[in-house]
Amino acid sequence: GAAEEKTLAPKPQKKTDNTSVQLRAGPVTMTYRDGELRYLYVGDREIVRRVYFAVRTKRFDTAVPKIDSVQIDRNDDSFRIKLSAACRVGYTNYRWSGDIVGDANGTISYRVDGRAGDDLQSGRIGLCMLLGTDSLAGRGFEAAGGDGEVTNGVFPVLPGPKYGIARGFRTLGYTTDDGLQVSCELDGRRSVMEDQRDYGDSSYKAFASIDYPYPDIPAGAEGSQMLTIKVTGVGDRATATATPRIPLVKIGGRLASYTVPKILPAARGAASQHFMHVNKKPDKNRGAGELTWSFNPGYHLFDDDTYMENVTSVVDQVRAVRVFAPAAKICIAPIRIDPPYTRLEHDPRGAGAFGAAWSAAMIKYLALAGVDEARFDMGPGPGLWVRRQLNASAGRAMLAVDIKADRPEPIDAMAIDDEGRTVVYLINKTAQPQQVAVEGLGAKAKVQLRRTTGQTSLDSPPPPQDATADSGRLELKLSAFEVCQIRVY
Repeated sequence: GAAEEKTLAPKPQKKTDNTSVQLRAGPVTMTYRDGELRYLYVGDREIVRRVYFAVRTKRFDTAVPKIDSVQIDRNDDSFRIKLSAACRVGYTNYRWSGDIVGDANGTISYRVDGRAGDDLQSGRIGLCMLLGTDSLAGRGFEAAGGDGEVTNGVFPVLPGPKYGIARGFRTLGYTTDDGLQVSCELDGRRSVMEDQRDYGDSSYKAFASIDYPYPDIPAGAEGSQMLTIKVTGVGDRATATATPRIPLVKIGGRLASYTVPKILPAARGAASQHFMHVNKKPDKNRGAGELTWSFNPGYHLFDDDTYMENVTSVVDQVRAVRVFAPAAKICIAPIRIDPPYTRLEHDPRGAGAFGAAWSAAMIKYLALAGVDEARFDMGPGPGLWVRRQLNASAGRAMLAVDIKADRPEPIDAMAIDDEGRTVVYLINKTAQPQQVAVEGLGAKAKVQLRRTTGQTSLDSPPPPQDATADSGRLELKLSAFEVCQIRVY
């Protein structure tokens, strides 16, 4: 029962394979990490956000895999990865092996063979492919079933009231304006593509299940599944950046229509309705004067990359609601990074350097969404200091920010017009140090820096550091998940 599940609930789940490797399959570059392929690109175009294998409990909590072994063989334009993993969460016990191959012709395949270690209950076990909403919103796609019948569709610009974008497909593909063709073949049953912005993810997810008798899967039940991605029509376009660029942040003019929302704490355990409860009932909420819903980036995956990616989805959530409630006051509450599943402890990242970087990035997109008020349930630490600083700027206009960097961008930035003075927040979204340059601060501008660390708190704020931005340009090195506040005087 519920009490037993709580007793067996894990601490915040951590993946154990820290191997991160850059790979190439012909024109396609990508990163392998934690049993997943992430950020599949052709040149500077993201074609697929992520490919991974998910073992989910009856209540759809995702069992984070413990990677037992991994062997990576790679060449200049191809690779092969063999791995074995175990997934355990609560009563779920499932073992699987993966065989991932990238060929020089731009074909990537991911095969899984799995076995239930005990009797278990699961909502779904199977391969998933994520497609970034910022790359594909508004673009057409084709989905074909096993009988070859083709259905045409469009990746929705905004999350809509209906669930599911496509169903019952065996292949799924799209073509860009310049002729790049991306197709995916996925076996299994109950295939669906859904808009994950409904849950706070910035992606469309295509998935299918291994053929098990859900939800009750007997011990020893075996199954396999294959996903294959093919990329054609590349032509002679550049497929990689020869030398990584130092991210450049350019500060522009005042954006009077976008202001910093009021940032307040939320009571621990505070409840609120989910976004879908608002968006999927447009007639009930049409013309509402005020609407509130919660935000959580951890409905499906819990890693740092996922959480940083997902902050942008709040913009589309608000835009979707504005269609039927254009004048409503919008409050997003509570905002938390603890997954919406039973855990014995709070996610420790919320009180560390990551919590500060995530808070700053989240507040940027809350502002760009036009949110009036936001309430965070993330506890103390450097993130609380960042949120207090930004709340002091509530109601202030945002400034335009242009970021030029290799993709996926390792940094983010927001800028505020604080009574005629510029305040910039530089955000390192990664666990690695990052170089960054800022322009547009004003010729010979005098600036004051405050730089967060994992020890930053309200009682131990970052000390001010004076600097000069020669010709309006400032160059800095940001530590892991650092937030650097720049005040121009």
